Amino acid sequence: MSRFEKLDAEIVKEISAGRNTFSTMRGLVWEFARQVAPKDRRGRMDEGRAVDLRLQALRKRGVLHYQDRRWSVCTHNDEFRHELAAGE
Repeated sequence: MSRFEKLDAEIVKEISAGRNTFSTMRGLVWEFARQVAPKDRRGRMDEGRAVDLRLQALRKRGVLHYQDRRWSVCTHNDEFRHELAAGE
């Protein structure tokens, strides 16, 4: 189990629920992001950076699509949906 699986699943849930811009994501996304957030040079955690990195990773995997300043879940990616269902 990847340390990012919970965060990835929560991001996909938020986008599916219509909170499809970075600024409208909330709740467990930020809580899970705090757990995996990279630290900057001064030792501070940046959860926004963690969410952004995971959004881009999901986009590269073909799970998410970004268009017109909004994220959407790709409907053709059944593999990821099965992974989510198995994890719940």
